[in-house]
Amino acid sequence: IDGSTPLLELLSRESLLTALDEEEQVAALRTRLLREHSNSPFVQIQRFHEQWDDGDVSDVLVMLDDVMETLPGPVSARQEGRLHAQRATLLTERGDAGAAEQSWASALVVDPTHPRYLHHAAAVRLADNKVVAALDDLDRCLGARPWDQSCRRGMVQVLIELDRLEEARQIIDAWGSERTVVLQAWVERAAGNPEVALDALE
Repeated sequence: IDGSTPLLELLSRESLLTALDEEEQVAALRTRLLREHSNSPFVQIQRFHEQWDDGDVSDVLVMLDDVMETLPGPVSARQEGRLHAQRATLLTERGDAGAAEQSWASALVVDPTHPRYLHHAAAVRLADNKVVAALDDLDRCLGARPWDQSCRRGMVQVLIELDRLEEARQIIDAWGSERTVVLQAWVERAAGNPEVALDALE
């Protein structure tokens, strides 16, 4: 690969070689990317997502915090959100649930239509018995990405919690996908129709 190879091609090669366990080539590519493109959000996001750095979680968190503070702009909302989400994942791994939730919230603030962040927010609200607020998050998620399976499942779960079973049935019918069979079974089980639920699964 010569010096004129586009950045995104280098990142694609790095990901592919990582998947193929080509350790020597991967190490060389990562070194080059960090040497020549350390100010690129794409490089830093891939770095932390793929865990390029050795060391324990606390060390990696320090490196990530440093990157987030010093990365020159412009950084897109989607990129900034991914960095916050990566930080949340690391904090969860370290066992710092409160700080992790703050990072998830920050990710949602900067990228308010991302389905992963909306789904996480809905799950937290549902665990706190804030069912209507969870429904709002999931509605926003499906408004941004109607086919997102996690948010579809969450929507049905919340509607069941609210005892809005007919509405859940109508939504599932509108989706019209073979992947909704399990969701149909959930609704029928909640409605007290276990035989119908079993028939749907079969």
